[in-house]
Amino acid sequence: MTSLIIFIIISLLSYFFSADRKKDKKTSTKPLPKTPSKGIGDVFGELKKKLEQTERELQQPTPTVQKQKRVVEQRVEEKKEQLVAVEKQDMQTRRNEHVSKKVEREQAAAPMRARHPLFTNSDDVRRAVLVAEILGPPKAKRK
Repeated sequence: MTSLIIFIIISLLSYFFSADRKKDKKTSTKPLPKTPSKGIGDVFGELKKKLEQTERELQQPTPTVQKQKRVVEQRVEEKKEQLVAVEKQDMQTRRNEHVSKKVEREQAAAPMRARHPLFTNSDDVRRAVLVAEILGPPKAKRK
């Protein structure tokens, strides 16, 4: 109950003080000076003229821009040609590497075959049978 009474008192005080401020603001405003006003048609015409003028200026390319455009186009063409040349060289080096690796593998495999025949003695045969027993299927599943 007391909080309600306090709330009402505060709201009444704020109402009265805010009303005084509004009255002070109304009296302190100065009248605006009168300026000769142009018609909407005049303002629109001026804006239209300015817009047309800027459009004409933008449509006319400047000589320096044209020169720069040609220079940039030439550089782009040069870079494309360089890129194509680099790609061709890269493909050739990849082919050469692939061929050389293949030749090296074949050359490395040939001496190993000559140096290590499959079964040189009876020990190798025994090892082969033992490995076949270990790695093969169990005897119970053999037919």
